[in-house]
Amino acid sequence: MEMVAEQEVHEAAKRRQSEGPGQEEEGEMVGEVSGDSRLVLKIKGGHRMHTVIEKVLEALEKRGEVELAGQVGGGGLDKVVSIAEIVKRKSPSIQQKTFFSDFDVQLTRWRDVCQDFGSKRFPFPRRSEKLHHIPLLCCWYPLETPRPGRHCSYAAQKTAAPVGRGKQSNENVGKKKTSWKGEGGPGNAGIRDNGERLQRKLLLQDARIEQLHRRHRAEIQAYEQKIETLEYVHKNLKKQIQTKGEEEILKEDLAAEAVLAEQYRSQVNLEAATAKQQKANEQEVVALENAFDQHLDKLREQFVKSFEELKTKYEQQYEQARQTLELREKVEVHEVEERKNLHINELMASHRSAFEQIKAYQGTSEGDRRNAGPSENRPQANAGDAVGESATDRASPTAASAQLEEKVKAAKQSNHQMEQQKHKLERDIGEYTRRLRNLQNDAHMRTQAKIMLYEQKVSQMLKSLEQKFRQREELITSLGLRPEVAIHLEEILRQSFCEKNDEIDHLRAELQKMAKSYNDTVLTMKARLKQLGVNSDCFDFELIQDTEYISKAPAPCITTTVPVARGNCVLSI
Repeated sequence: MEMVAEQEVHEAAKRRQSEGPGQEEEGEMVGEVSGDSRLVLKIKGGHRMHTVIEKVLEALEKRGEVELAGQVGGGGLDKVVSIAEIVKRKSPSIQQKTFFSDFDVQLTRWRDVCQDFGSKRFPFPRRSEKLHHIPLLCCWYPLETPRPGRHCSYAAQKTAAPVGRGKQSNENVGKKKTSWKGEGGPGNAGIRDNGERLQRKLLLQDARIEQLHRRHRAEIQAYEQKIETLEYVHKNLKKQIQTKGEEEILKEDLAAEAVLAEQYRSQVNLEAATAKQQKANEQEVVALENAFDQHLDKLREQFVKSFEELKTKYEQQYEQARQTLELREKVEVHEVEERKNLHINELMASHRSAFEQIKAYQGTSEGDRRNAGPSENRPQANAGDAVGESATDRASPTAASAQLEEKVKAAKQSNHQMEQQKHKLERDIGEYTRRLRNLQNDAHMRTQAKIMLYEQKVSQMLKSLEQKFRQREELITSLGLRPEVAIHLEEILRQSFCEKNDEIDHLRAELQKMAKSYNDTVLTMKARLKQLGVNSDCFDFELIQDTEYISKAPAPCITTTVPVARGNCVLSI
């Protein structure tokens, strides 16, 4: 291995000697700012470095920027400097070194370099302090040589740092050599030997790096062959899987077609049986509908008949009560008027007799006065007797007049009492008449309300029956009337008729409540009339005695097999 490396080093040294001293691998670049604000780089170095840098600059010229790569501490670093920020100024020329060996460089150095290139952008803080790392501006690598840290093997990365240090020391030695030669200092022979030794080491390192590069390429080719074989195997396996899958799909398709044919035959048989069963069920439903219509007509007729009977009976009772009340009112009024006239006649007769007595007394008194005129010449002895007689005669009419006045007062008082009783009786008769009319109106309104309520309940019952009938039709049309469907339909009918029976029971209870409230109203009215002193026998209100029969009456011919009725029956009242 070492013999091969030494041979490669000698061959590289011979190539360099044949190329001449001006064809070096590493070169230095000189940058200028021209008048049209473009960065012009002049390159000195070997032909390979020259061609590489020319290609890079041509690619960067199209984008308007220059990419600068650098190396710090053996690693790799890329920097991009924009030419758009270069301002017009005098064209200074500077020479930028390829490597910086010192990492603790003052910030002012970097600032001077940027000012020389004319860049406004200052990438670091504007403070005068030491930096821990400075990127290299112009460190270009040829295309054939792999850059350290990028797209190379581990061995190349390991040898990149010693190679860099060797190159840097070689450059330093060359610089010292030129400077010492110019100055004429001693030790030129030792320096030359040291440089040749370093050059051989560099050649040896280059040979090793090339060998590692070839080995890396061979490994890459081996991996590429493995990948091609794997792709070929994968392709074959894919074809096999596709063929097997297509065969399985054909088998499954045949099995599915057979299953579908069997299902189609069974479906045809089921449809025929369903049609036959549906026809039989339709006939049965028609018969049930006819039976239910007949029963519903009978129920309607019975209800209308009972309602008409109740209405006529109530109207007769109401008319009789009204007539008896009117007759009683007239009789009482006539009696009151007769009593009043009788009292008035008695008072007038008593007044007439009193006036006649007063007139008679006045006539006698005047006659006595006339008779007393000629006897004025009687003697004075008879004067006392005459005075006593006149006093007695005067006292008797005064007492009679007082008695008559007392009788008149008593008659007036009794007349006033009779008038008060008359007014009281008139008020009582008016109040009783008003209460009776109110009771009649209340009973009429209650009856009308109950009738309206029953009509609403009957209409609701008919609507519910229609809804049940629609549900039955939907079930018949949607389902095929299989055995389970028939059972379901029978259950729905049973529920609907149970609900109808419950509604009929509810109506019976309501009718019983209405009869009871009617009886309670009549009894209350009779008790109140008795308290007021009015005879209640003249009011012909008959109580309902068959309330228990109303609650215990059976439903007219209702069974669970009767279908739901169609249509909306309207009761004409």
